[in-house]
Amino acid sequence: MERELTYQAVNRDEVLQIMQAFINYQTVEKPLLTEIETVHQVIQQTAELLRVNQAQVEYDRLHPIVQEAIIYINENLASELTLKHLADHLHMNVMYLGQLIKKELNQSFSKYLNELRIEKSKQLLIKTQLTIAEVGSEVGYQNQGYFYRMFKQAEGLSPKEYRQHYWDNEQELQ
Repeated sequence: MERELTYQAVNRDEVLQIMQAFINYQTVEKPLLTEIETVHQVIQQTAELLRVNQAQVEYDRLHPIVQEAIIYINENLASELTLKHLADHLHMNVMYLGQLIKKELNQSFSKYLNELRIEKSKQLLIKTQLTIAEVGSEVGYQNQGYFYRMFKQAEGLSPKEYRQHYWDNEQELQ
C-alpha cells in the first residue's frame, strides 16, 4: 500500500516567519546581497525545511524496527553494509527484516542503501573538495568503478560531470 505524504506537520505561519526573518536579516544586516539572491536563498531554505519535515513525517510512520535500521544504516554508511550484517545487529531473522524493509520503504534493502549512498555522495561532491574516489569511499563504495556505474545509472551523469554541472550553475548565479 502506497503512502501519501502530507505536510500537516508544517506550520505555515512558522515558515512565513522564518522567511520574513531571513529577508529582514538580509536586507538590514547584509545589504550587499541582491534581492534575487535573497529570494533564491529563501526559496532554498524553505524547500529544505519542507523536505526535512516531510522526511520526519514519513519516518515517524515507519515500524520501529525499520526506524532503528535506518539509524544504523546512516551511522555506518561508509562501512560494508549487508542485510545479514544489519539483521545480526538488530538480532533479527534476515528474511523477516528484508521483507519488513521492503514493506515499509517500498523498496529492497539494497536499493534503499544505494539510493542513500548516491544522495550522500551528491552532497559530498558539491560541498567538499574530496576526490571522486574519496567520495565513493566515504559513502561505502570501496570499488571506484562500481561507484561510478551506480552514480551514472542513478543521475545520468558521472560524479565528475555532476560536480562540474553544479559548479557551472553556481557560477551562473553569481
